[in-house]
Amino acid sequence: MVLGMSMDSNPSQAPDPSESPDSPPAAAPDRVRQFMHTLAGFTPRVLVTPTLVGLNLAMFGVMVASGVSPFSPTAEVVARWGATFGPFTASGQWWRLFSAMFIHIGLLHVAMNMWVLWMVGPLVERILGHAGFGIVYLLSGVAGGLASLWWSPMAVSAGASGAVFGVYGVLLAFLVRKRRAIPLQVLRGLRSSTLVFVGFNLLFGLVHKGVDMGAHVGGLAGGFVFGLPLCHPLTAVAWSTRWRRNILVLVLGGSMLADIAFLLRNDGGHLQRELERFVQVEQRVVDRYNVALRQVRERKMSDGELVRVLRSEVIGPWRAARQRIEGIRKHGKLPALYVRRAERLLSYMRLREQGWALLCEALVQQDREKADRATRMQRRAERALKMIEGRQ
Repeated sequence: MVLGMSMDSNPSQAPDPSESPDSPPAAAPDRVRQFMHTLAGFTPRVLVTPTLVGLNLAMFGVMVASGVSPFSPTAEVVARWGATFGPFTASGQWWRLFSAMFIHIGLLHVAMNMWVLWMVGPLVERILGHAGFGIVYLLSGVAGGLASLWWSPMAVSAGASGAVFGVYGVLLAFLVRKRRAIPLQVLRGLRSSTLVFVGFNLLFGLVHKGVDMGAHVGGLAGGFVFGLPLCHPLTAVAWSTRWRRNILVLVLGGSMLADIAFLLRNDGGHLQRELERFVQVEQRVVDRYNVALRQVRERKMSDGELVRVLRSEVIGPWRAARQRIEGIRKHGKLPALYVRRAERLLSYMRLREQGWALLCEALVQQDREKADRATRMQRRAERALKMIEGRQ
């Protein structure tokens, strides 16, 4: 394959293809050979691309070996392995922006991404060099993850497609700055894989809820922006100073992405974990309440003992859970969907708590009217719970 050629050459004597005039059709093969000869002189071997492909395939193999479905893993499973999930990622688990680049949603997903990376990666790696290519690949993947976080904050997203779109973004940047640098015949060789890749990801993004177009657009834009400073002429002088541009892109690009992440941060993950904790509290507290009521009816527990149970084992833990959720709702930065979810849950929790408190007063005062109001309050709480669960 022409992109895999490795030839001995002297970079200092190789002409800059970006300065070559348009060649007549008869000279096209010679121009392709000259272009590849120059690239091979600067980057004799392709190292980063096969390493990335190997890491992605190895990660997929480990997942499958551990029991993950090779064809249709669930969103919960891929999130557990390190996919991005808005509430968790934006509340401090930023490492997911990197891990998600090596997690894929099924065999077809990883096969398509790795095939296209194998096709286009060697060319871009030879143009940028190993370090430059690796930097732009990772920064583009993070940019795609942040765009996905903004686009679909509640989605579970995974895959290398954002980073691979970033590789195409670099190629586009190189064409913008060095329009004549890459022979048309070389670009035509990538046309089929490009069309298949873009078409597949458009379709995959529509079919699978966990893969959104934000990652693709963000990765493409990131690759273009980060690639522009690295698109230097293919000359020995420019090549010798590429390390400065690599450091510049790494520092400035990383700082820019960190600033975007700071703007996107929220406390959705903290609320999500508190909601999961509340499920356990609710089951324990409601079970204790029901058991205590049954014991009272069976005359195995007095009214005074029921009041003690309600105050210490029911209302106490329930109120503590409510106050934690109220604190996050009041002081935290939450996505709109989580705000609505928290408000509905808090309304239900207050009804339950007020009903139990009213029952305690009724038992202490032997007030039948308050006991009836407590019962009606619990019924309202039950209706609120059904609405939360979507049963009404």
